[in-house]
Amino acid sequence: MILLLCLMGYFCGQILTAHIIGKLFYKQDIFKEGSQNPGARNAGRVFGKAAFLLVLCGDIVKMIVPMWLGKHFGVNLEELVLLMVSVVIGHMYPSLFSFSGGKGVAPFLGGLLFLSPFTVAVTAVIMCILWPFFGFTRSGLLTLLSVPISFYLFTESLTGSIFLGILIIIVILKHLKK
Repeated sequence: MILLLCLMGYFCGQILTAHIIGKLFYKQDIFKEGSQNPGARNAGRVFGKAAFLLVLCGDIVKMIVPMWLGKHFGVNLEELVLLMVSVVIGHMYPSLFSFSGGKGVAPFLGGLLFLSPFTVAVTAVIMCILWPFFGFTRSGLLTLLSVPISFYLFTESLTGSIFLGILIIIVILKHLKK
């Protein structure tokens, strides 16, 4: 069951909201605009704040729907984390787009909101503390490093925290790649 859900998650991750919004509303290809990254931040830079919010919400929803289905079918917390990993990987490395996708932050946030809203709250506080010193992107990446610890404190899932830690390393490496 979890294998089927993760496969579905990977394909849900390939729904690149920025690409859809760009083509549908702006008649432009996000892969050819700005940083050429099909994520919320680039969509915001290229198309404006409304596009940023639409893409952010779309990328969060594409995570929450498979997570809700997984929970509905009775998968446990660790399996939900694996499902989250598969959606983020699908977003970052979509086979439909020659394995060139977004950087994974918005779907990661959606999965974390679903699994542990308190972890998101702790992450937001840490982000607000670091932002004035490191700027938006660096403070965001540094903040991600706190997620496995706070996730463990709120869920007591060591396995889930380890999976999240591995996913965070993948997200950070994608951000460092130019």
